[in-house]
Amino acid sequence: MVIAAHWRFAYEELRTAKSITSRQCRRTLSSEVPGAGQETKEGAVSDQGKGRVLFVDDEEMIVRMGKRLLSRHGFHVTAMSSSSEALRVFCGDPEGFDVVVTDQTMPDLSGIEFSRELLNVRPDIPVVLFSGYSDMVDALAAKAAGIREYLVKPMGIDTLASSLERIMGEQACQLDNTSQPT
Repeated sequence: MVIAAHWRFAYEELRTAKSITSRQCRRTLSSEVPGAGQETKEGAVSDQGKGRVLFVDDEEMIVRMGKRLLSRHGFHVTAMSSSSEALRVFCGDPEGFDVVVTDQTMPDLSGIEFSRELLNVRPDIPVVLFSGYSDMVDALAAKAAGIREYLVKPMGIDTLASSLERIMGEQACQLDNTSQPT
């Protein structure tokens, strides 16, 4: 039987006889995650594949290709070619995305400007910025702007998908650690 390769992050508590001694984040198939694909109390489906990605680039061909390839990797992708329109969509549902992937060089808002606006709305949203060449931004400037990861084009889709999985896993572990009583 072929099992869908939709990785989710789950948490495993390692217990001693009296208390939790450590918390470990491990990758599991979504079929192993209790409640994956189940409806939540609000009626929304809890399983979103690997995650919900807002993908933004001003080149239509890259937008179509990015959506198709990331979808094949198990992500639910909203792909847009206008940073200002993408910002409107994001502001309409800031919790509707797990991560944002954006190009740096775009006509309306640059990737850095777009990212700053996103982070003003939702400070915890992970942003991945990619650029072919830009003397306006580098990895250090991107980090200083709150961007989680800076990738240089050309990059393989496997590199991007791995980065997204890692970022979302880190985000999930941080959320879990902050929700635990101390």
